[in-house]
Amino acid sequence: MGRELDEEAERPPERLIAYQLGWTERDRAPEHEGRDPRGDAVAAAQEQRRARDVEQAREAARIIVARQAEQERAAAPAPESLAERITRQLAEQEAQRAAQEREQQRQMQPPAPARQAERD
Repeated sequence: MGRELDEEAERPPERLIAYQLGWTERDRAPEHEGRDPRGDAVAAAQEQRRARDVEQAREAARIIVARQAEQERAAAPAPESLAERITRQLAEQEAQRAAQEREQQRQMQPPAPARQAERD
């Protein structure tokens, strides 16, 4: 063990760190220079987690939108059937006709005597 420590002490600091981290000489090749291969694995795992989180967020948004649409449909009045629409329109027409008749009768009646005396 003492000999191993002596070998570590003789290495340049960057090689000592690489040795302590478990890097191999292949990891120190120019294409890997300055990169931690385990860092690449960590980054890939983080990217997978982010992708999974994004997909979960999208699915949650789809569920929320579907629920809101369902609630809006439930809260909206039911469409009027043809029979209901015709009945409503006939009732509106009858109400208008009755109002017109009342107005015509009011215009045709002579003023009441009490009102006429007040006007004179």
